[in-house]
Amino acid sequence: MPSTTGNPAGVSPSARVFMQGNDIAMMTAKQRALILSVRAIELDLASRTDTTPDQIRELVAGDVSPTLLFDDEVSQLGPIYRHLRDWLKDRNIAMDGQASRRIPYQLADTLYKDPPRRTLHVSSRG
Repeated sequence: MPSTTGNPAGVSPSARVFMQGNDIAMMTAKQRALILSVRAIELDLASRTDTTPDQIRELVAGDVSPTLLFDDEVSQLGPIYRHLRDWLKDRNIAMDGQASRRIPYQLADTLYKDPPRRTLHVSSRG
């Protein structure tokens, strides 16, 4: 069995492919966009074995906007949120929020955390 020690995210080579087995040709454009975005991240991660779980979370949050993830068309594809949650868990990304909450809320809490607040230096001109 191949070693995963060189991979901080702990993703095994046999980790699931996002929404594998689903016919994306039959889906709406927004559903396809989400699936293809996550699959593109998978390809990127395959060549970057030193990616941490937090970096993966940032990649997903940066590539998949909340507007797309929580779009009405996307939400009509029932298992998509469960698949994304499981895909993130496979990459050792801890799900934030209460386990009893619905999966979309867990995804929102996990992916779209508030960035650290930065102090703005405002200069006054008089």
